[in-house]
Amino acid sequence: MSESILTTATTEMTTSTTAVVAAKSGRASGGNFQPRLVASSLERLEIPHNDGLGHIVPGIFESAEWQAWIELQRAPHLNSFLRFLNALPDPAVLSPKISRQIFEKILREGYKEVLLDDLELLREFCAARVDEKPQSAAAALRVLPFLPPHATLAQFLEQTQAALAHLGWKQHALEIANDTEFGLTGAIYTKSRDKIDRAKRDFQVGNLYINRKCTGAMVGAHPFGGFNMSGTDSKSGGPDYLYLFTQAKSIAEKA
Repeated sequence: MSESILTTATTEMTTSTTAVVAAKSGRASGGNFQPRLVASSLERLEIPHNDGLGHIVPGIFESAEWQAWIELQRAPHLNSFLRFLNALPDPAVLSPKISRQIFEKILREGYKEVLLDDLELLREFCAARVDEKPQSAAAALRVLPFLPPHATLAQFLEQTQAALAHLGWKQHALEIANDTEFGLTGAIYTKSRDKIDRAKRDFQVGNLYINRKCTGAMVGAHPFGGFNMSGTDSKSGGPDYLYLFTQAKSIAEKA
């Protein structure tokens, strides 16, 4: 596959399947110039933002395993596969029956026998052996799609989607956005209903906005307030805020 095809494919996969930006804002007591610097950077990139904390989300397409996957598709050889195997955080997604070290040992021994650096040949060689571990290695290689030498963009996208589903790759936007002491407002941009539902459940902010910027709460419609270093999650503009103007008192009388 050519470099241009891979670049185009990566761009299309990114824009069609992932939320590219997650932003989170908040305030703490005392001045801090860092939010203004972050806001200026986001403004130059034309990204909706607040004067708070924003993150360009490093997702699966910036990860080591994705880069190794691209290399494997360019050249499906033994060394490129081993780099891909070592880049996986959990190699058990390929084969739960054999460890990473055993997998590598089996493939290197197979290469010494066939003397051809071709993963499909190594797979068939392992499958023909009677031992259980080489057969497990063959089964793991069989579920990984490899592109033909002159693959089209459509073939690349189809094979990559299959690999994403099989390997359980996902974005880590919410983990990154939640890794802060603030929790005032947050925004997520996505067309995926599943991602929206997950953001509603897991995004740790007082006010969450979907497919719009995380500022501009409407008075009378969006009770406003955050938690952690951004407040106690009391919502100004909502009925619960009235309790802040009262004094709670617990009374016990012995009968």
